[in-house]
Amino acid sequence: MVLRAARYAITDLLEDLVGGIEADERLLVAAELWKRTADLLLTGHGRWSAGGKRLQRELVDYDRERGTGYARTLADSVRAVTGGATGPMIAVVTGVLEMFGGRLFEGYRVTGPPPDVGGRGRLQSGG
Repeated sequence: MVLRAARYAITDLLEDLVGGIEADERLLVAAELWKRTADLLLTGHGRWSAGGKRLQRELVDYDRERGTGYARTLADSVRAVTGGATGPMIAVVTGVLEMFGGRLFEGYRVTGPPPDVGGRGRLQSGG
């Protein structure tokens, strides 16, 4: 379930990147794609994930152990987006998504708790 939610969120961000958003938004979306894609790659392969600079370090360790280059490729793809090129980011993110079943939009839904009916469960201010 966690991987499906990650695939959905990443797919949504990819759609934003492909859509005609302006340069600053594109950069922010690319940064979020870097983070979420790195997390999916590590988590999907049973690795510990992290935040901030530690996520990059975990990705470098993953690459070293597996002989891959995701840390560099993902970072380079963010740099490419700053120059206006979204193709490298789309390619690397799509490749990682394919490892876990590909892009996910159609048929994905999340169910939550039923709505609060009759005011039960709401915080009340006391007198």
